[in-house]
Amino acid sequence: MPRVRLTAAAALLAFLAACGGSDSGGPHDTKGDEPAKLVEPRSGQCIGTEVPDGDDLAPDMTSVVQCSELHSYEIVAVVDIPADMLSGTTDTEKLARRTELATISGEDTELRKRLRTEVYSLCDGPFREATGLGQATVVKKSATEVGLKLPPGPVSQWYNLSPPKLWLKGTAQAICSFRFAPETEDDVVSKVTPIRSNTTNPAMSSYLSRKLPAGLRSCWDNTADKAVPCDGPHDQELMWIIDMKAVYGKDYLKGANLEDVKDADFTKLADACVEPYNQTGGHLAGRIGMGFRFFSGIPTTGTTLPIICVISSTEHKKLEVPTAYTTRF
Repeated sequence: MPRVRLTAAAALLAFLAACGGSDSGGPHDTKGDEPAKLVEPRSGQCIGTEVPDGDDLAPDMTSVVQCSELHSYEIVAVVDIPADMLSGTTDTEKLARRTELATISGEDTELRKRLRTEVYSLCDGPFREATGLGQATVVKKSATEVGLKLPPGPVSQWYNLSPPKLWLKGTAQAICSFRFAPETEDDVVSKVTPIRSNTTNPAMSSYLSRKLPAGLRSCWDNTADKAVPCDGPHDQELMWIIDMKAVYGKDYLKGANLEDVKDADFTKLADACVEPYNQTGGHLAGRIGMGFRFFSGIPTTGTTLPIICVISSTEHKKLEVPTAYTTRF
């Protein structure tokens, strides 16, 4: 396997929490006075637009569309809120609890912390399954065991609550979805860019194939050390994140200089990165190799050590399109 040593720092992205509370179930139909039909969220739905919801944005459940049409969200799972996290007998009381659970700004209450740890954690598996990464293994460990997940890029893993009108009917749920906008580090909501799937299925289900639109992939110019569009020249493509301490043990690379890892450790890191790639039918050859990037600010003495696995030019030259794309899988 060609050797690629990539240790440039990458920013660790902040967790994007749920939307804020609002009494809006979605926009009104412009063709008349009747409100648009509110659809209950379910896995596999593609959502055309988004709607303001308190201090955040949420998928507009009146705009469910075919995935081949322009859409802003793809729902991957819908999770029930535990009954003991709910309260209130009147509509006002129920919506007040929803607002507490959903607001992302201000004081972080114990109830909101519990929502993230107990409910939103249930989204992790469905996010992996939606992209096909859920079936991957690394050193005979499952994707869940090694924390395999998507790298930072133009798609966010988004968490919301079911619309207020459904909440009042008793459908108190958390919605796990992909939002087609970059994640940010400071809770600033980036602008969504609607996309079309190349098939009738959700676009992210094509993550492990050439059918994934270039605009949903994460590419890097290593010379300039910045993210660049994947439909232009680039020398790295970010593939997935793996927790290397989960792979090789809690003491792996403890105290090591991540900017200059030893040859034996380089090989172990690259081997772990390439396993999911090989399992998808990928083949590294010639000037294409597997490397990795470290997150900045992550100590090697901690309990986790996430790294970003990347496909890269072994010659440190920009890969011209479509060459870079066709060598992906």
